[in-house]
Amino acid sequence: MENRYLFDENTKLNKFVIFILIYFLIGMHYIDLPSINLFGAVDITIETLLFFPMIIAVYISFTMKQIGIKKTYLPVVFLPFLAFFYLFYGIMFIHNNLHRVFFEFRPFMFYFSFLFPVTFIKSIKDAEFIIKGMLIATIVFVPILILQYFIAPKGIIFLAGRDKTFEFTENIRRFVPKAENILLLISFYFYHKTIHTFKKKNLLIFMMFVIVLILTFSRNLWIGFFIGVLIITWCEKHALFRNLPLIIPLGGLFFIAVLLAIIYSGIGQKILLRLGMISYSAIESDNSLKWRVYETDMALKAIKKSPFIGYGLGYKYHEEKKFMFKDAGYYIHNNYLFLWMKMGCFGLVAMGFFIFGLIKEALFIYKNYNKNDILRGIAISTVCFTVARIPAAVVMPVFVEDIRVIILLANLYGIFLNLKMNHLHPDYQL
Repeated sequence: MENRYLFDENTKLNKFVIFILIYFLIGMHYIDLPSINLFGAVDITIETLLFFPMIIAVYISFTMKQIGIKKTYLPVVFLPFLAFFYLFYGIMFIHNNLHRVFFEFRPFMFYFSFLFPVTFIKSIKDAEFIIKGMLIATIVFVPILILQYFIAPKGIIFLAGRDKTFEFTENIRRFVPKAENILLLISFYFYHKTIHTFKKKNLLIFMMFVIVLILTFSRNLWIGFFIGVLIITWCEKHALFRNLPLIIPLGGLFFIAVLLAIIYSGIGQKILLRLGMISYSAIESDNSLKWRVYETDMALKAIKKSPFIGYGLGYKYHEEKKFMFKDAGYYIHNNYLFLWMKMGCFGLVAMGFFIFGLIKEALFIYKNYNKNDILRGIAISTVCFTVARIPAAVVMPVFVEDIRVIILLANLYGIFLNLKMNHLHPDYQL
C-alpha cells in the first residue's frame, strides 16, 4: 500500500521544487545555452552555475535541520567523494596536469544532485511536479526536434545537438540532440503507459518518440531502446495480454505507417548503412573506431602497472597521435576502463554501488507505488534507461563524462530515496 501520511494531497507545493525543475531542465539541454568564459580556455556552463547555489542551500538546510548522511545515501555519495580523493591523489602524488584533473573531477560533482530532491521534496505533489514538468517539456520538444531533423541538411541548426556527416559508401548527415538521454527515458515511460493503461494518445506520443529515435541514426539509442522495451514488456506482460485486442490493430497501423515512411523517404538505406558500420570492414576504414581499439590497448597496458590504486584524475596514459582527438591522451571512450585506470578497483566498485543502488530503489518504487501511474512509470523507465546504458558505457563514458546523464539519474535517485524513506517510515520528516 502506498503510504500517504506525509504525502498529503492538500500539501502546498514546495517552492524549492520549482528550482529543482529548472535545474533539471537546464541540465537536459533541450535548448542551447551559452557558457561563461573565465580565464581564457575555461568555460563555466549554466548548469554548473546553478548547481552551486543549490548545493549551498542543501547544506544550509542539512545544518539547520541536523540531518546527517544516512546509510541509504552511501551508494550515491561514495563515487563523488572517491573522485574528490583521486583529485588530490592525482595532483599531490602523481603530479598530473592540474587543469585536466579539475576538468575530469567536474562531472562527479553533479552526483550530489541527488541531495536536492532528498532535501526539498516534502509531498507526493512535489515529486509529481518535477516528473510532470520533465514529461511536458520533453513532449513539447519532440515535434520541434522533428522539424529540426528536416531542416538540418540545409544548415539550419536551432536546437542543442551535434550535426555529423559520415563518409563511407555515401554521406550520412544526422542531427543528434543533446537531449537524447531524456528522449530515451521518456520513450520508455510512454511505452509503459501504452501497455499498462492503454489510450490512443499514449500510443501516438510513444510513436512520435520512436520516430525521433529512428531519425537520430544512433546505434546506441536503438540498442538501448530495444533493451528497455524488452524489460517493460516482461514486467507488464499481464497488462499487455489484457490490452492486446486494442494494442495490436492500432499499434500495427502506426508501425506500418512509420515503416512506409522509412522505405519511401530513403531513411531505410541510411539505417542499413549505419548498422553496416559495425562490420569489420567499417572498423578498418573508420579512424574513430580504429582509435578506440588503440586507446583500449594503451589503457589496459597502464592498468596492468597499477590495477588497484590507479593513477588519479588527470592522468595522461599515452601520447596522442597528431591526426586524432584533442586531449586524446587523457580521454578514453570506455567508461569502465576510465574508472579502473584513473580510480583503480575502488572506482569500479563505487560505480557499481551507484548503478545497482539506483536500479534497486527504482524497482522499490515500481513495486510499492502501484496506485500512482506517474511514479511507477518513471521508476520502471529509469530501470530500463540505466540497464540500457550499462553496455553502452563500454563505448561512451556516460557515467563519468556526460553531465546530462548524471544530472538525470542523480535527481531521479534522490526522488526515489525520498519516496522510499517516507513509505517505510511514516513518521520520518526532513
